[in-house]
Parts: sequence; C-alpha cells; structure tokens
Amino acid sequence: MKDVILDIEHIEFPRTGLGQVCLNLSQAIEKENKDLDLGFYSPKRAEVGFGIPKRMRYKINPLHRVFPHLLPKSKIWHALHQGAPYIPNHSELVLTIHDIIHIHETESAAKKKKLLRQLENKIKRAAHVVFISHFAQREVLHYFDIPEGERSVVHNGVVVGHQQTKPPFPIPQKFFLTLGVVATKKNIHTLIDVMALREESLIIAGNTHTEYLHRERPYAKMIQKQICALTFAPFSNIIFNRTGTPLAPENTKMKLMLDLGCGSNKRSGAIGADITRGSAADVIVNLEHTFPFRDNAFDHIIFHHVIEHLTDIPASMEEIWRISAPDACLEGVTPHFSSAASYTDPTHRHHLSYRTFDFLAMPFSEPPGKLRRLLDIFYRIEAPERHASKVAEKFQKIEVRLTFNPLFRRLGIEWLANIYPEFYESFFAFILPARDIVFRLKVKK
Repeated sequence: MKDVILDIEHIEFPRTGLGQVCLNLSQAIEKENKDLDLGFYSPKRAEVGFGIPKRMRYKINPLHRVFPHLLPKSKIWHALHQGAPYIPNHSELVLTIHDIIHIHETESAAKKKKLLRQLENKIKRAAHVVFISHFAQREVLHYFDIPEGERSVVHNGVVVGHQQTKPPFPIPQKFFLTLGVVATKKNIHTLIDVMALREESLIIAGNTHTEYLHRERPYAKMIQKQICALTFAPFSNIIFNRTGTPLAPENTKMKLMLDLGCGSNKRSGAIGADITRGSAADVIVNLEHTFPFRDNAFDHIIFHHVIEHLTDIPASMEEIWRISAPDACLEGVTPHFSSAASYTDPTHRHHLSYRTFDFLAMPFSEPPGKLRRLLDIFYRIEAPERHASKVAEKFQKIEVRLTFNPLFRRLGIEWLANIYPEFYESFFAFILPARDIVFRLKVKK
C-alpha cells in the first residue's frame, strides 16, 4: 500500500492551469520526499511525457468512477481539484478546491443545488480540505461549515522553465496576452471588441481539446472566425490546441459567414454583427459607417430585414462588396412595398420593390422563360440597365422572388406574380399584396 497517491489526471494538458498544478506538484513531491512511498494516478500519456516512473504510476480507468473500491490502495489520496471524479472509499482524502465558479455560472436552481450537494459530499468525505486562495476559502465557507483544523490555504506555485518555444507566427511589438482555456465563461469575444479601440495586438493562447471542454469548441471556432474577419487583427492563427499547433495554419482559407443585423437570431456558424448591444452579435457594427472587417473576408453574407433600415443603400452595398470574397453569396429578405409590415416599423427608411434589385445588381445570366417572353410582347418595361447604379456592376442576380401569405400561395398567386413581377407590381400589388422580397446576389470581383 502506498503512503500517498496523487490524482494528477490533468497532467495530460500541461498548458492549462490545472495541468501546471499537477505537473509541478508531482515533480516537487517526488523530488523532495524520498522517504515517502508515492504513487501517481495518471493518464497513459504521463508515463512517456512527464518522467513519471512506471513503478509509481497507476493508469486511470473510467470504471473506477463507478466502482471506487477498485482504485489503488493508499493511506492518503490527494484529489488535486474539486471536480475530481475518482474518490476512493478506503483512503484518507485530501481535497484541493480551486474555485466554485461552475456553481455561480449555473442558472438552473436545481442544477446548482445538485452541484452543491456533490461538493458537500466530497468535503464530508475529506479528512482535510486545501484551498488555493483565501478568496476560494471564503466562497466555500459561505455554503459549508468546515472546522478550522480541517482546512488550510496553500497558494499555487509554478516553475518557469528555461526552455523557450517560438510560436509559428510573428510576434508584434506591443500586445496583450490571454492564457487559459478558450471557453464561453472567459468572455474572450469582449476582448476582441475592446482591441478595436487599441493600438496593441491581442494574442489568445488556450486549450480547446479537453474532455471537459468539448462543448466549447464551437465557441473557439467562432472566436477564430471573428478574428480572421476583423480589419485590426494582424494574423489569424492565434488559437492553439494542446500540442501547440495552430487550429488554422496561415495558408488555410477559412469559409466565413457574416450575419449582418443578426439581432437575437444569429445564423448558426456565422459571425453576428449588429448595432444593438445585448443582441446575439459578436461584433457591434454601425452599418451606416465603414464595416470593421478586412477586404475579401466573407464567402457568405446574410442580410435579413436590414436593407430597409439603411440610409444610403448603395454605400452599404459598396461596403458589402469590399468585405466579400470573389463569388461570395449575399442572401437577404426585405418587406415588399405592398406589405403592411413595410410601414409598421417607423425605423424603415425605404419601401422596396422587385425592380429595386435591377438598380443594385446585374440582370439574371439565364434568359427568361417562354411565358415571360410572350408577356413581353404585350407589356414591356424600360430596360433597367440604363438606370442601374454603379454598384450594380459589382453584383449579379441569382434569385429575386416575391413571397405571399399561405392563402395566396395555395391559390397560385405567388407563382403568377413571380412569372412577371413588374406587371404584378404595376397593376395588382395593392389588390393582392405580397409579403417579402427574397434575394440572392453573387459578388463579382
């Protein structure tokens, strides 16, 4: 039976805070306590990468969570963080508590009660509780009563090695550095907004590949896309995985999607941009001004119920063209001028028609159908190309169609209106009102 076994499961991730604690504490104890019969409960990778002798190592087994009596025997078992899932029932337990932030972040009262109950069970099971700070101790004592002789504060310490590793990107002269897991609770996206007001650069170094953080990987990818698109970001490969390899090498072209005016319904996988704080936006943007994105950044731009709010539509379309990659797709929806919704919102500056997009984009590349050509004999309109704005040369129409309420759709009115929308708008728009205009444009570069 070992004198002490340390649970160092997080040593597998040495670039995290808990990984550093496991690494440095295990090395220091093994070096300074030769008279102790030590054991280390660790993942398989620890034997190869961190110098733990095989005779001292006990391999982590997921079954031990369900059957704790199968855990290796020792007089003292030291769990190095409060979330440790491996708690033996045959050893004196020393429990280290770093923080209880996961309890504070929980919105559900039932889940918070459950987490507090789990922590209480571990504290009752422990012979001694170690806190890494007086703050952590105060936080826990707010919920639980732990006798003074059964608790202590031992501050974490790490050893700074002499080995230096040069990152695979140029280091700017002035920069802010954030270290730690790339997770929602770190609010890294707010740092990116702040950097738009600063001259310095921002470097984010953090792990996204732990079992605990598998649900945070979409957040990390969203942060990376946000950085890649912004004009003030000097380079894109600034989020690292646990091996130090950039998630996106410098020569990798990421497919980026931008949801302009996303509001609270941002498209999944897109970077949200909106003027309203408290929305789902990742970047606060005033669409009346220059967009804070680099040239040719986006392959897909969503523009739902936004164009009618703009003061200068051609100027905003110029900005969209600038930030769009060649052959990018711009998709959007706007109320038709015959719809009551077009006049309901007092912030609508424009009431648009099907022909509005003849002035914003080049005509369809495909020739009109036979029925359309037949109707052209009886009702001709002036060619829109003569009056098209300069911005029209930068976009090609892929699709522009009118939508109607379900009743008009079933009666075939939507089908008829989209065969000859100019004729419909001239004679029947306010008799049989449409609902929206759906458009898709291709960026020409």
